[in-house]
Amino acid sequence: MLEEKLEEARQKLFAERQKRTYPHVDDKVLTSWNGLMIAGLAKAGKIFQNQKYINAAIRAVRFIENHLFHNERLMARYRAGETKYPGYIDDYAFLLWGYVELYEATFDLTFLHKSKQLAEQMLELFWDNDNGGLYFTGKDSEKLITKDKEVYDGAIPSGNSVAAVMLIRIGYLTGETNFLDHAEEMHYTFYKDIDAQPSASPFFLQSVQLVDHPTKEVVIIGLADDPKKQAFIEQLQQMFLPDVSVLSLETSEQANNIADFASVYNQINQETTIYICENFSCQRPTTNIAEAIKKIRNR
Repeated sequence: MLEEKLEEARQKLFAERQKRTYPHVDDKVLTSWNGLMIAGLAKAGKIFQNQKYINAAIRAVRFIENHLFHNERLMARYRAGETKYPGYIDDYAFLLWGYVELYEATFDLTFLHKSKQLAEQMLELFWDNDNGGLYFTGKDSEKLITKDKEVYDGAIPSGNSVAAVMLIRIGYLTGETNFLDHAEEMHYTFYKDIDAQPSASPFFLQSVQLVDHPTKEVVIIGLADDPKKQAFIEQLQQMFLPDVSVLSLETSEQANNIADFASVYNQINQETTIYICENFSCQRPTTNIAEAIKKIRNR
């Protein structure tokens, strides 16, 4: 009886609300905000082993790929079938973050390849060749009296902060030292800003930690459906390893043009084989998962 009365009251209230003018709905799709969402969903899917989250992230990135690239140039906004405005540094950096997290959630090399391409285009469009760092607008955007270059992390991290962290993560994943060199130059570029108020740029400081502390590169070679490989990857994904990058291959040939440093690594006796490296200098490979986990955890 109570439920019936509540439903009746709800219907009356709804009928009255229908008479009011609806507020404007902001239904535009922003590349930057979607990049943040994709990164969050992919990371959550990886940690909680929840494929639903990962699938949602993949659907979102497919939408961006289908609707927010114009002549291979990433755009900033989509609404009602219309794509407008060349993407800003936030659009590139945040989508780059999404691609990196999707790679680490799925180990689909397509996402790593796309992240590498996007990073290269980001540097081409936004990099300040004179003083380092990334401008907010690209070289092909409207010419302005002055160009902004921001490292302050407000409600969301700045484009430079996210870009610095992603360049380092991609650098370690692919072995492309060019990305690492650009990130290091950003540290010099923004040194005075960070030194004056480090609490204003906490995300950027992650990039400093990544290069100032020892890191490990883990290369796994083995068939994707090998239970041994799956068990090892699942353990890694549920551990907090911010200073460990993981490259997963079925054959060493897959590393060509993506992570060339790993193309010379081979399997042992056709078993899933694990290489653990520091600064791309690797220890003897192992097929023992417990031994590999112990070495990875050892700081």
